[in-house]
Amino acid sequence: MRTRILGAAALVVLLPALALAWPEAPPPADQVTVTLPDGSLTLWPYTGTSFDGTGSDPVNLLFLNVDPRAIRQALMALPPAPPLYCTWADAMGYEQTAWAETEGWVGSEIQLACIHPGEPLGDPFRIHLRLFRQGPHTVGAAHFEILLPETAEHQVLSWDYAELLVAGDIVRTEAATGVLDVALRSEASFRAISPLVYNELVKAGLGPLLEQLGLPPGQVAAEVPIPTLIPAKAMAVDLVYEPMPERIRTRYAAEYDVVAPKPFCNPTGSEYVKLKGRLRFDLRVYGDEAGRFLRKYDVKGQLTVTPWHPIAGVPLGHRVPARIRERHAAVLTDGYGQVYEKASQQLLGKNKQSLSWFLAAGELDRYFASQQCGP
Repeated sequence: MRTRILGAAALVVLLPALALAWPEAPPPADQVTVTLPDGSLTLWPYTGTSFDGTGSDPVNLLFLNVDPRAIRQALMALPPAPPLYCTWADAMGYEQTAWAETEGWVGSEIQLACIHPGEPLGDPFRIHLRLFRQGPHTVGAAHFEILLPETAEHQVLSWDYAELLVAGDIVRTEAATGVLDVALRSEASFRAISPLVYNELVKAGLGPLLEQLGLPPGQVAAEVPIPTLIPAKAMAVDLVYEPMPERIRTRYAAEYDVVAPKPFCNPTGSEYVKLKGRLRFDLRVYGDEAGRFLRKYDVKGQLTVTPWHPIAGVPLGHRVPARIRERHAAVLTDGYGQVYEKASQQLLGKNKQSLSWFLAAGELDRYFASQQCGP
């Protein structure tokens, strides 16, 4: 569980000034160069949650000569279609980073999810797409995920399935003028699903779906790698962003009642806790006639945390309250892009423990995290 205090408009004024005092983040080491119809592009084939070169998601889509705001407009205008019959909307999700030679490190000012109305986190499935502007192009990272029961957390099930569905929807916009397979990575899988989570999915009757995604249909004893078997898609897209006023607000409440590994101050990963309570999510998106896109997203709430024996199903200690606070902001204009994330999780018992982090990516790149695990 990771669970951001400036308004998005304030970021436009403040962050350029702060950038003068903060050093530039170095580029990642494992870059690749791909040949495109009108030249080449050198990029990092992953997204990250900081600037240390550790990959979080694989990049699996490149949209050539198109702004992410135009992609957002086109996808959100599509009607539902098989196989998921979902519609595109602004997504609730963590901020991530991406790197290419065109602009260096950037953030995903625009995040989209293909969902059913009223279910922003999925019911329980959704396609989650992050878009990163890199000069004239847009880098995309998409995944198909499931909302874990009685949480607001997701488990990625497939990179390839999401890539194909997003590419198919771009074709449905009738704006795609060409599709090219590009090899960004050589590995056959990326990340894995823990057996604890996977076996619960099988028990819930999802074996046939998992098999369709190229995963084992039955119980497992070890982690299950998530395949990345198809090449990334580079799509030439003839779309032009049309600025217009918009105001969109999405609210959601997630009820927690789940046993999970303790999310921090758990160096061996062997400690489990029972999390119970409610988190509230509030997403606001603004647009104007000048083309400025603003996104604000807040998460807040309080959970109770009880040390727990995951097999015996009994408490191992007293429950304590935990305060969760998270704020995101994103700004994207014709010549400016910035994302911001600030979060904290605090255990408020006798022995206080906490996890906090800060991420800024775009015109200003900055990341730090702090974990307090005192006696």
